[in-house]
Order: sequence, then C-alpha cells, then structure tokens
Amino acid sequence: MSQSKSYEFNFEEFNTGPLGEIISKIKGLRGLLDEEFSKYENWWGQENVGDDFADQVGPQMRLEREQIAETLDALTSGFLHLIGAVNNEAGYARAAQSEALDTIHQASGASADGAKR
Repeated sequence: MSQSKSYEFNFEEFNTGPLGEIISKIKGLRGLLDEEFSKYENWWGQENVGDDFADQVGPQMRLEREQIAETLDALTSGFLHLIGAVNNEAGYARAAQSEALDTIHQASGASADGAKR
C-alpha cells in the first residue's frame, strides 16, 4: 500500500454486521472511560481546602486521565483509519476483479455468438 494515498472512508457503510458491532464498541470506549473515571472523581479528598494529599493527587489524576483519554482516542482513530485503508485497497481489488470478469463475460459472449453462426 502506498502511503501517499488519501483515504476517504464512510464508517456508516459498516453500521451492520460484525464489523459494525466492533466499530460501535470501539467508538463507545471513550464514553465508557469517562463514565468509569467519574465514579472515582475526588476519591482522594477535596482540593484547595488544606488537604495536602488531595492537592497533590487531584492534578496528577486529571493529567493521567487526560493522557489515557488521548491515547485511547489515538488508538481508536488509528484502528478506524486502518479499517478505512483496508476497505479502500479492497475497493481497488474489487474494481479490477469486476473489470476482469466483465472482460471474460464479453469475450465468452462473443465466442458463444461466433460459435452459433
């Protein structure tokens, strides 16, 4: 595959079937991550009220949450773009196969017409 190609991919095309389920689950991971993080929000205490532990851990937890979310977003985007690239390359193969089949059908049709004469 050439890296210079631009891949335009419509994920809506895969809303059904096993691939659609996988894509749906992957897209839902960010919401799940946010939901799980919210369950533990401020478990370390209240910040800015003299709680040194909370003042230290709070910013660290937000930073780690942001880093995890960015990593998840990057992985999700990479996976979805991989699906798009594979689909695009498969499209080229399908087009070539269809063209070859059309040529075969045209040639066999012409041979059949010639044999009937």
